[in-house]
Amino acid sequence: MNESERTSQGMSLTRRRLLSGAAATGAAALTSLAPNVGRALAATESSGHRPSLRDIKHVVLLMQ
Repeated sequence: MNESERTSQGMSLTRRRLLSGAAATGAAALTSLAPNVGRALAATESSGHRPSLRDIKHVVLLMQ
């Protein structure tokens, strides 16, 4: 199967398509996360407690 056949069948994945898909996914994740972050910041402000590193309970590392 040559390049033109793959493109015509929609099987071609270019770097540009991959990056645009990743950017769209990241933007969607940030918009869904933003209200939760706002609520968390508001909760710490209203309690009068200043956040510190000791407040961290979990750390998640994402690797590729």
